[in-house]
Amino acid sequence: MTSLILSTALLIVVLYLLLRPVLWPRTEESDGVSDPVLADLYAQKELLYTNIREMEADRQIGKFSDEDFQQFSQRTKEKAAAVLRQIDAYQRGTLPPALDETIEAAIRSRRATPVAGGTPQFCSRCGAPLRPEDQFCSQCGAPVQRETT
Repeated sequence: MTSLILSTALLIVVLYLLLRPVLWPRTEESDGVSDPVLADLYAQKELLYTNIREMEADRQIGKFSDEDFQQFSQRTKEKAAAVLRQIDAYQRGTLPPALDETIEAAIRSRRATPVAGGTPQFCSRCGAPLRPEDQFCSQCGAPVQRETT
């Protein structure tokens, strides 16, 4: 009789552990981050931390020279520090509310800037790459605005 009760209890525990992810899936709120912007920043931070650890392991086994390791490690640590500053600023509420729009405007401006020779590298309307001889964008048909000298 006791073995039957123990077997039934064990079966219930196993079924609960197997069905819990299906019946009660984890949400972002259960991870402590419900804000998608903050979740993205945390994901970037973790990715950069993982890259730093992997570079250190690669250097120890000889895949990186010390000079290459210093260069890549420094660059990755600077990116991680920037992400940490963004997380802090976002949590304090000091990030501009339209950060994405500000970034997109800067990208559009940069893409519209002509290179030497007067032809922009990317379409100012849709962002498609342009060839030097293009008169119109092959993607959206917008006229290519050349620098006048």
